[in-house]
Amino acid sequence: MSRSAVARYAAPMKMPIVRPTSLFRFVILALITAAPLACHNVQSPKGAHEASETQAAANRGNTHFHEVYDAFLASFKQPLGAQRPFINAGGGKLTLRFQGAETTLTTTTANYTTMKALAHLTVAALTSELAIAELPQPVDPNDEAFVVVQEIRDTTIRLEKGLHASGLSPRMVAIERNMLASVRAFLNETLDQKHADRPSIRRQAEAVRQAIIGNLREAAREHVNQLDAAMRELRAKIPAVAWPNTVVAVTTARQARAKSLDVLYFERLFHEQVGVGALGENRIIVLEFPVAGGAEHAMAAHLFDQELGGLLFGDRDFLQSDVVGRYAQPFIDKLAPLE
Repeated sequence: MSRSAVARYAAPMKMPIVRPTSLFRFVILALITAAPLACHNVQSPKGAHEASETQAAANRGNTHFHEVYDAFLASFKQPLGAQRPFINAGGGKLTLRFQGAETTLTTTTANYTTMKALAHLTVAALTSELAIAELPQPVDPNDEAFVVVQEIRDTTIRLEKGLHASGLSPRMVAIERNMLASVRAFLNETLDQKHADRPSIRRQAEAVRQAIIGNLREAAREHVNQLDAAMRELRAKIPAVAWPNTVVAVTTARQARAKSLDVLYFERLFHEQVGVGALGENRIIVLEFPVAGGAEHAMAAHLFDQELGGLLFGDRDFLQSDVVGRYAQPFIDKLAPLE
């Protein structure tokens, strides 16, 4: 392309002043103005080749970026677990890698698992009734939804019989028995009447809500104490000079990211607050487990948790966070300093 042609296309185009004297004149002027632009958009074979070369060079630039970035990233990854203590928290475990050694400790207990399971069972019972409330009318008494309710009812019976050997404190055993008895009563009512509706489910949820919260609070106490005991054991393996460089990655479910008990614990330990995303992270980073069902499953769970939280707990956000972590802060605040 000649310099004169380049200058012609590069020069700013002077748009004509259009006065609304005639629609015909306006259209002609618009067509005249647009003509050079239309011609300019038609690439010659040479121009198309140059554009292709430009795109190829841009792609090579992106490749160079990732290659150089990954090369330098390796120099930051190599010290983790070697010179720099690295802690991985999540899935009920705490793992320290340091100086080539790896130590993994459990952060859950049988009592924690039992109390959380009982809270889950109660929510499952109420949700199974919600499934019946959504059945088309007239209700088929042989629908699979009633079979699920009966199975949950039978599970409450087995659990209540075994509570005395669960290892829970006598006070918690009494709370659990009362909760299971209440759950069984309204499940029996549903099975007898072959009917459930949202107002009755809401009343039933209100009747056992404090028992569920009591379970979650005791589970929080249990988990905080176990997590702290494990961390103290790992802390003894880290020299004082290396402690300020210690970093931790906490892995949690998407719904539990807010108020994650593990995050709350390490925030206090490291004297920092975790914000949203990498911009709000320093020595603590938060990872989310992959969602098995993909984006649609995650969105459906998000919407259902909001509805279920509002129906069962009177709070649409209740299930949008770590339900155990919600009650953990008072127990974390009471811990003795670890450093």
